[in-house]
Amino acid sequence: MRWTGVKETGVLTEDKWRAICRELIETGFFDAAGRPKTLRAIRRVMERLPADELESLREKVAIIFAPAPGMNGQVFPLRCPPFLLGGPEENRQRVVVFLSPKIERLSLEKIEATVAHELAHALLHAPDSLEGWFIEPEADQKVRSWGFKGTYPEVRYPGGKERG
Repeated sequence: MRWTGVKETGVLTEDKWRAICRELIETGFFDAAGRPKTLRAIRRVMERLPADELESLREKVAIIFAPAPGMNGQVFPLRCPPFLLGGPEENRQRVVVFLSPKIERLSLEKIEATVAHELAHALLHAPDSLEGWFIEPEADQKVRSWGFKGTYPEVRYPGGKERG
């Protein structure tokens, strides 16, 4: 299903937001009642995305997974029987976005940055290349292009360059 109702400015309509919720959030893998700040942050990030990037995200994300603690966020390849997503090609191109319950304790600004960072990974990186230090600066650069702060402002990446 293609999400309709996104203006070229990237602003979500209520209908578009409801479609996104049905497709990515109301899957049984997201505790919406217990994660109100995370849900609000997802919407605020998606409101800032350019329309073409929002549509591209729809094509890459299978679900937004938000139950277990342990880390702020992660994007990983979707591993499930191919028939669930329309065949083996579709399965290889989809990712799961994981958002830890512990981020609910952070400020809304930090939650937004985390959500934006993980969605940037989903847009920028193929499912089989989601590991390694080298993908973090690229994701943070995309996050900043959307108007959010980077999530790793004090990280020193190999090569001696500091990003922030």
